[in-house]
Amino acid sequence: MAELRVENIEVFYNALRVLKELSFSAKKGSLISILGPNGSGKTTLLKAVAGIIKFFGRIRVFEEDIRSLSRKEISKIISVVPQDFPHDTEFTALEIVLMGRYPHTSMFKPIRERDYRAVFDAMRTTDTLYLKDRKISEMSSGERQRVVIAKALAQEAEVILLDEPTSNLDINYGINIMRILRNLANNGMLVLASMHNINLASLYSDRIILLKNGRIFADGKPEDVITEENIRAVYGIDVIVEKHRITKKPQIMLIP
Repeated sequence: MAELRVENIEVFYNALRVLKELSFSAKKGSLISILGPNGSGKTTLLKAVAGIIKFFGRIRVFEEDIRSLSRKEISKIISVVPQDFPHDTEFTALEIVLMGRYPHTSMFKPIRERDYRAVFDAMRTTDTLYLKDRKISEMSSGERQRVVIAKALAQEAEVILLDEPTSNLDINYGINIMRILRNLANNGMLVLASMHNINLASLYSDRIILLKNGRIFADGKPEDVITEENIRAVYGIDVIVEKHRITKKPQIMLIP
């Protein structure tokens, strides 16, 4: 049974239709990358699934209609890692990750032992425990991104949405982030990430959803979606697609 069902959703920004009759379903235990050029609807799709923007159609998570749930109820099911998290604050990594316990606490209750346990588990998963007392303003981009992912994991949701999780990171941090996401999926989470890096998405994803002008252009395994024809049709460029020597996953090479 699919844990996430997106059924014929449409999103409008004023009179502009950004997502158009878009449908797919997904199960836990998978890492799905959403690819497409700028303006294709990747971020908008994640916002709709998270229930933070208005949409037409239907989105169900664990058979619950997302529009019937409160913000706090959604946060117990879905965690979100935005593309731009404020990094000019004086909060420490531990304080940031503790914010992820919001769905399970209230201003009238003290932080409990189980909250700290969830926080430290999340920080161990993302290798950020050594940063717990460091201010987020003093971290590198890769360290900040891992802390924000830890915050999302501290929510103990079963679905995690990430908007460009490897953007502005060097290749070392990018691979590190994708390995973390791969492990989360292997351990039963549903991971849905918008991506610009086609090769990283191909190496680590079970499935690729390729968007063009607010519609799904292709959906399937990386080897079925990442083809020279599809890249030309969606991105408007000619590339060479070859199999990775180790994983056999498709990798694109640009033609100068």
